[in-house]
Amino acid sequence: MTPEIAIRELLKNTSVGGRIYTPYGTFDEIYPLVIQQRVMSQHYHVMSGVSPNKFSSANVQLTIYGQGYDTARTVAAEIRDVLNGYNGSVTLGDQTMNIQHIRLANDLDGFDMPDRGRNTGIASVIQEYFVTYLDTLLNYLRGHYGRWIRVNRNIWDVGVFYESNIDRRSGCQPGRGG
Repeated sequence: MTPEIAIRELLKNTSVGGRIYTPYGTFDEIYPLVIQQRVMSQHYHVMSGVSPNKFSSANVQLTIYGQGYDTARTVAAEIRDVLNGYNGSVTLGDQTMNIQHIRLANDLDGFDMPDRGRNTGIASVIQEYFVTYLDTLLNYLRGHYGRWIRVNRNIWDVGVFYESNIDRRSGCQPGRGG
């Protein structure tokens, strides 16, 4: 699970409901709605390399659109009340993310100029949240490879990674050195 998915899950019971989109998809212009994107990530490492359980952080930007400025501000306040200061676990299906802390880092007004046949602009509020979470190797692989076959007896079978072609003592593929 990614921080973006966790935030979407936390906000599903707000007035935006399921109208949280990425900037690269298509969406219905039913207001209020949120466009969400990750603007920065930071993965923490230890001196011996990447630890299997580590803290990571992400800055997630939410652009909240409303029918007018007052609506956008009201929805932004509702979202801030849900996210700012949150810590705990978020579960969706068989995936869980342990969020250590979410805090509002930035909050500003926005305005999109008229386009696509609209004769008025759209008011928005832009919020940036700093999310610190426990990123396990399992979450890392899920986020980077996207398709999981199964988790079986602590062996992670992902796409091209299979137990049979990894030397359990060195972690290297046979015949590949190490």
